[in-house]
Amino acid sequence: MRRLTFRQWVGYAGFAAVFALTAAVAVWSGDILRAGLDPQVPFQTYQPPPAPDYRSASSWALMDEGAPDRAS
Repeated sequence: MRRLTFRQWVGYAGFAAVFALTAAVAVWSGDILRAGLDPQVPFQTYQPPPAPDYRSASSWALMDEGAPDRAS
């Protein structure tokens, strides 16, 4: 029986690592999703920012400076 080369060892180790990572994601996908969707701050303590004043041009992020004013 031939001995494995270093390149073959690296290939087998890489395959095993990818397989283990795929199995872990398959097993713990629900926990991973739940952790990603956790807001980290309870909604009861959150202070929302003030509402924007839409009459002001600075409240519009996509306001085109070069476009003609259609509001008049």
